Amino acid sequence: MVSVGLASPKFSTLDPPGSTYTVAIHINDAGVVVGYYTDPASRQHGFLFQSGVFTTIDHPGAEGTLASGVNNAGVIVGTYWSQPGMFHGFLLKDGVFQDVDFPGAAQTFAEGINDSEEVVGEEDDNNGGRHGFAILNGNFKSFDFPGSQITVAGSVNNLGQIGGFYENTFPQQIGFILGNGRFYSILLPGSYWTGVGSINVLGNFVGGYGPTLQISHGYISFEENGHRVFQTFDFPNAISTTAFGLNIHNDVVGVYTDTNSVTHGFFVKP
Repeated sequence: MVSVGLASPKFSTLDPPGSTYTVAIHINDAGVVVGYYTDPASRQHGFLFQSGVFTTIDHPGAEGTLASGVNNAGVIVGTYWSQPGMFHGFLLKDGVFQDVDFPGAAQTFAEGINDSEEVVGEEDDNNGGRHGFAILNGNFKSFDFPGSQITVAGSVNNLGQIGGFYENTFPQQIGFILGNGRFYSILLPGSYWTGVGSINVLGNFVGGYGPTLQISHGYISFEENGHRVFQTFDFPNAISTTAFGLNIHNDVVGVYTDTNSVTHGFFVKP
């Protein structure tokens, strides 16, 4: 039976050995986690966490690498840069890197992937515009939340539903879910900003929210007795928590900042 929400959450810190800053971004249904970390030399690396073992992911020749999504076949997407301001998406399959660059874009960030290898992310145009994009059946498609100044797609599930955020008025962020060609805005009551990290095929989704830009809490949303419920949570004793990844079992990954202002990845089991 698949659990709903976080009835008795069990929190764990998820930091690669020697890291000084860690963000866990996505988790697949087998519990494989991807994200990125900063080493003592201030260089950023992607990571994969599987069966208790961390593996570093570095795009060949890159100055920095971020791993952002992993599907149930273990195919990974992310972003790398060879010099400041030159960002490229990538897909890593069977040990081989393939660049993912939106045609004509100034830079591309690959953020999410599903089991059909549909990829979503952000493409920045040459005029400073930031747009969501999806690769469907090998074809690139750019999209924007209606009326928005910025649209960022962060994840895609096996039903093709996309989660992310948009901005109408800088710097306020509002979460969205895009499904069957229709956008749904997500803004938690009393919050100034809300983001959607991942949505699973059950319709549950996670993200972060806060009453100000300086404050962040995690949440998970699910249907209960015919009503949409938002359950908020914080990593124990953390000063900031944001959820990014969610799988079919409602396992959640994300990031928290401790009382010493050190940033860590986390894993929470319901």
